[in-house]
Amino acid sequence: MMAKIVSVKFGNNPRIEYLEYSYFTDIKDLKKGEEVVVETDYGTVIAYFIGSIEPNTPAAQEATSWIIQKVDYSKMYENKAKQLRLQEIRKIFMEKKAAADERHMFEIIADADDYMQTLFKEYNALIR
Repeated sequence: MMAKIVSVKFGNNPRIEYLEYSYFTDIKDLKKGEEVVVETDYGTVIAYFIGSIEPNTPAAQEATSWIIQKVDYSKMYENKAKQLRLQEIRKIFMEKKAAADERHMFEIIADADDYMQTLFKEYNALIR
């Protein structure tokens, strides 16, 4: 497949956000505004895809680097949702554990004292 030349912008730097830069790509389904990872003199950077550039234009001659890939946030969102759900489940389990630990401790104390046994029976009746 032959590479095409496209234009991108860097939106996170106010000094250059209005400038467009030319890159090679072999990615077929880029849409305007999509985030892409590009190589720069300063390492890899996220840029925004603008559109294709005609091959025989001055802007096309400026392309020297490649778009590495499209940015795909889907796995991150999936992992964040899983982590949130794990935290919710853990909280429920910890609340139940605390209640079970408390009940078990009351039971141990009640075994050693008749008055505490009476209170434990009353406690059980009240929590049901």
